[in-house]
Amino acid sequence: MPTLCDKISGDLLNDCDNKPVAGVSTIITLINQEDIDSVVYDATNPQVVSEIVLKTGKKGYKFEVYKNTHKPRATSVNRPYGTYWKHEIATAIMTWDIATKIQAEALLGGKVIAIVENLQKTGDARIEIYGWDQGLSIAAGAVRDTAANDGVFNFTLANEEEYPEPHLPKTFAVEVTNVYDYAATIAAVEALWVVAA
Repeated sequence: MPTLCDKISGDLLNDCDNKPVAGVSTIITLINQEDIDSVVYDATNPQVVSEIVLKTGKKGYKFEVYKNTHKPRATSVNRPYGTYWKHEIATAIMTWDIATKIQAEALLGGKVIAIVENLQKTGDARIEIYGWDQGLSIAAGAVRDTAANDGVFNFTLANEEEYPEPHLPKTFAVEVTNVYDYAATIAAVEALWVVAA
């Protein structure tokens, strides 16, 4: 099995029939990093997560926005002992009430992972996980300007500067009869929204 530090071993081809599509779904799933009980990785590629099991009584949370508001990205970061990746999701909270303010405060101090569905319909890496190893929290510069921004709370979920991720965002993909299955993967994400038994 090749390691992630090997030389490239496959083609990088353009698919003229399936051009790239930008953007992600209006709903991402946030999970407190400490609420994850166990994980199953793909047997041949450790960058693919095939199952996430949450601790009893825990769940993932839907984070819904207006179209094109979630803007995830992974940026390479050169460090003294290697190259890493900064994961970040520029986004906004649309509703502003007491309960929402509590969640915003928690995002500032806590660590979450974010499961994101890319709008690109082709390929088997449609669902990705940001912040898997180091977690994400609200980065400096969050702002709620009621005059300039329609009252929304604009912020970025990101790794702490000194703790970037070792890899690009992991892929979340459930296999059905030896093929990554989109419907099964979406069902597995939505199952995380229910309190774990």
